[in-house]
Amino acid sequence: AKALSDLLSTLLWEPKLDPRLRELVIMRLGWATGSVYEWTQHWRIASQLGVSEADIVGVRDWRSHAGYRPADRAVLA
Repeated sequence: AKALSDLLSTLLWEPKLDPRLRELVIMRLGWATGSVYEWTQHWRIASQLGVSEADIVGVRDWRSHAGYRPADRAVLA
């Protein structure tokens, strides 16, 4: 849990990633770990940043989602 918390804190408070990419990563981690809190909180944030609902839901099976750009795929991998 500490490692995940440290990673998420770094992504949020040391913004070196594009905000869209950051939110896709957080959404992927939230989905992969079953974190309802991360999923619901960051759904709102990602939506406010203009990430489409299809792209948000796409993190559930990111390899199959056709809407991602190369940079999206790189951070999700």
